[in-house]
Amino acid sequence: MRSLSGCLITEEGCASLASALRSNLSHLRELDLNYNHPGDSGVKLLSAGLKDPDWILETLRVDHGGPQRLRPGVRKYACELELDTNTVNRKLKLSDNNRKVTYVRENQSYPDHPDRFDVWPQLLCRTDLTDHCYWEVKWRGLVHISVSYRGIRRKGRSDDCRFGRNDQSWSLFCRQRIIHLLFLCL
Repeated sequence: MRSLSGCLITEEGCASLASALRSNLSHLRELDLNYNHPGDSGVKLLSAGLKDPDWILETLRVDHGGPQRLRPGVRKYACELELDTNTVNRKLKLSDNNRKVTYVRENQSYPDHPDRFDVWPQLLCRTDLTDHCYWEVKWRGLVHISVSYRGIRRKGRSDDCRFGRNDQSWSLFCRQRIIHLLFLCL
């Protein structure tokens, strides 16, 4: 397999690649173009070649993720995280269109839900993290920034329900003024 994953290949590059594959000089059977931006026409062009008996290519991977994949560095893997309001503990207040979380003393009036954390001031994102992911977090004061499987328990005081204290989650404890934190999951 030839991997050109993350090589910033665009529609124009796909046209050149298709031309090379068409010339039958290539012995390439598998091609990985994940994390590029071949555009719709580039994907169609290369996909059509899979059906062409003159091509040797048998497998093509083109999970391109859009133009953001052309950004330099890890920002090409940026993902928007959407908070899951069904999991938020009642001591956490959501604001700024559910983009900001603040610990408060008074319980918030969230409706009952079986997925809600009932003891620990935690919440999950609705967005699953798969493959390469990058996001930044701004915080003030004390905070635990965590990554968790959906299977984490939500009810009770045990460590099975607490981020970073079990085999379902990892947590980073932070105490600074305002800082950016980088997570890159591979």
